[in-house]
Amino acid sequence: GAALRSALDPDEAALVSVRAEVTLLAGAERSSRREAAAMAIIAETGAMIHEQKALVERLQDVQVLATRADPSGANVELGTSGSGASMTLRITTCVPSTPTSAMELVDGFRAAAAAGPSAPAPPPTAPPRRVTHTMTVLFHPGST
Repeated sequence: GAALRSALDPDEAALVSVRAEVTLLAGAERSSRREAAAMAIIAETGAMIHEQKALVERLQDVQVLATRADPSGANVELGTSGSGASMTLRITTCVPSTPTSAMELVDGFRAAAAAGPSAPAPPPTAPPRRVTHTMTVLFHPGST
């Protein structure tokens, strides 16, 4: 019995070693699968960001000029601290010609049409105009 047991000891040690190696390889495979899944999520998120940026830029005269993700939360350009991420946009507002009726006073004065002859004349019709604004949107840390 003892001779047989001592003869099997190296084989049992080899079996324990092989089992440990199989466990290690299985763990490495699981880790590799998790890494591949994480890389797929990163790629999908990057594609979604690109698609959303393109969608925003296709809107009428909206262009993303810059995005900034500052992990410290400080934005030196804007002179803020703790501002987190920011996005700078160029937006062009197109205001059509405004009808006279829309320009009548509403802050406590009666509309010119109902006021009678003593009412002041409404302001002239505003011509159409196009104004470009640059704005920076600041995101609170942790909100993006």
